[in-house]
Amino acid sequence: MLAICGMALLALVACKQPATSSETATAPTPAAMPDFPYAIEHPDNWVPGNLNNVVTVMKGLKAWENNDIDGCVAEFADSAMIEFDGLDAKMGKDSLKAFFAGGRAQFKSVQIVMNDWESVISKDKKDEYVSLWYKQIVTDNNGKVDSFQVMNDAKIENGKNTPQ
Repeated sequence: MLAICGMALLALVACKQPATSSETATAPTPAAMPDFPYAIEHPDNWVPGNLNNVVTVMKGLKAWENNDIDGCVAEFADSAMIEFDGLDAKMGKDSLKAFFAGGRAQFKSVQIVMNDWESVISKDKKDEYVSLWYKQIVTDNNGKVDSFQVMNDAKIENGKNTPQ
């Protein structure tokens, strides 16, 4: 299951830049909102976020892809909340390093093909996320090639990872 952990590497990542946004977006008017089958408290709560946060999250993923675990972990805060299927854990950098190294060691090679990304911040500036959508192509240590689509979320707050 560490292979899955590796592919979802950046569930929560530290950010080196303070969260700011010079971009704004116009939310749909209530009359233009579709009739969703589930209601949420603030359906128009998000606007584009800081693009430097996307760079930070991608740098961590790129380092993991290149088997540079030190470079990967450098993008995290001193502790991070990692959430995967069957695993929710707050880890310090040493534990993160061991965790990511163990997952990455299962692969002879990894290739990331980025499909899309998004940085958003709540209108009240309290919550900021970066999301990545990509295809991960892996070759295991026996030469077997596999690929899968991955979606990662990284929560950013005040320039640091914020464990939930």
